[in-house]
Amino acid sequence: MKVLMNTMPTSFQAIGGGGIVALKTAEYLKKEKVNVKLFDYWKDKISDYDILHNVGTASVCYDVINSAYAQKIPVALTTIYDFHTFSYIIKSAIPLRTKVKQVGYNLLNKYFQNFSKVKKMLDQSSILFPDTWMEGNFLIKNFKIPKNKVFPVPHGVDERFMHSNLNLFYKRYGLKDFVLYVGRIDIRKNVLTLIKALKNTNIDLVIIGKAEPDQQLYFEKCKKEADKKVHFLGQMPHESKLLESAYAAARVVTLPADYETPGLVGLEAGLARANVVITERGSTKDYYNKYVWYINPNDIKDIKNKLLLAHKTEKTNELRDHVKQNFLWDKIARRTLEGYKKVL
Repeated sequence: MKVLMNTMPTSFQAIGGGGIVALKTAEYLKKEKVNVKLFDYWKDKISDYDILHNVGTASVCYDVINSAYAQKIPVALTTIYDFHTFSYIIKSAIPLRTKVKQVGYNLLNKYFQNFSKVKKMLDQSSILFPDTWMEGNFLIKNFKIPKNKVFPVPHGVDERFMHSNLNLFYKRYGLKDFVLYVGRIDIRKNVLTLIKALKNTNIDLVIIGKAEPDQQLYFEKCKKEADKKVHFLGQMPHESKLLESAYAAARVVTLPADYETPGLVGLEAGLARANVVITERGSTKDYYNKYVWYINPNDIKDIKNKLLLAHKTEKTNELRDHVKQNFLWDKIARRTLEGYKKVL
């Protein structure tokens, strides 16, 4: 079996969950003896492959999916669909300009589907891989997708994070038992609110990640708001031993975003035995169950209180064991392969 893996072209400029899903799915499928190639637009021909696997429903992926469909090459689509209700958008703390864009996106995909590239990508795909049935049922209801086309595949996590050790990070930075945020610094990720929530608590906040070019003004606001207890360390490679060590050195890892699906950082942190505080929005509850603290991303008091509670709580193995049993990448790769076989 030959699989061509594709995702949005900018995924690896400031790598996030979607890029990691593409890379790790490919890596672990290879361990299952599947021939997987990351799509090189300059060299690869879709027709040379048995199946195209696209990660994400960004509109820039449409031409690739449409080309595969026209050539009768089966398409597997990991959806990662951003599903916001209108009431949530209106109530959220995001800027007015972003609200207008999201309302327009929702209107297009709900009422004008003849013009929606998302709808076209869903229709042209042979099988859909939402990460949960919650997302799958949303797609079925809102895009009139046949249920037999939906095959949930959770996002996964590397077992290596179970073996994280705090010493490397502590020796480099002299920090431990801090609150850690790992990810893009942007409005949706709610980093500015996080900084404000921890102000005057005397708890160190470590931020690992960078802002994309269109988020530089937001990043400047974050830096302006930060005091000496906030440490911006920049982006670290996902394979970095230092990143592994950061998870182990942290007391709390937090993802206070407007939504997460499901927040791979939280799964990685769970394997490293960190306490996790995460948004209640998105598919987080389908993954993390009762083993984390959930927050309302629009309520700074709730964020602060849950962070303080998690910070004073001793670490346990409960989340680690839950993640190990359900979400290691080898299990996810086998589930993905099962999905491929349904359309080949």
